[in-house]
Amino acid sequence: MRLSALSKIVAVVGLFLVPGGCASTRPGDRRSIEVTIHVAASPAKVWEALTTEPLNSEFWAHEWRFESDWKTGSTVTYYAADGSLYSRGRVIEAAVGRTLAYTWPPPGGKTSGNEPEVIRWNLSQSGPGVVRLSMVHERLPDAVAARCAEGWALVLSSLKSLLEVGAPLKYDPK
Repeated sequence: MRLSALSKIVAVVGLFLVPGGCASTRPGDRRSIEVTIHVAASPAKVWEALTTEPLNSEFWAHEWRFESDWKTGSTVTYYAADGSLYSRGRVIEAAVGRTLAYTWPPPGGKTSGNEPEVIRWNLSQSGPGVVRLSMVHERLPDAVAARCAEGWALVLSSLKSLLEVGAPLKYDPK
């Protein structure tokens, strides 16, 4: 069952961006969420925001910090807002300016027999000076899928604001 377009763009309080909120170890059905936006920026600038600190943590409302060299096979280390280690994942695909995919394991990397969640970013030119950015969050447990869809809409809106006006949205990720 796909989520409606409206549920993809609704911004809600009580987002999944707290540690453990979106990465679940509960076995069961898994689904994917896709959110697509168009950004007035170059593919290089969008890629930079996705892979470079402090830009990356800015559009995440400083709730997450990532460390990686963003090459296929490399480790991605996730830190929570308080600076504590959250988890480690792996870059599964990286084509600069086009595609970035990495695993998002729960704390400690325990997946209860399920494959870890995957975050996939696809970039393509959709017009002069405009990038179509699609984010797919794969392998989500049903229990957290709706909450994550709402959160992703806000995160991508913040990324768009950062790239187009120079400042991310000011929101409380809790």
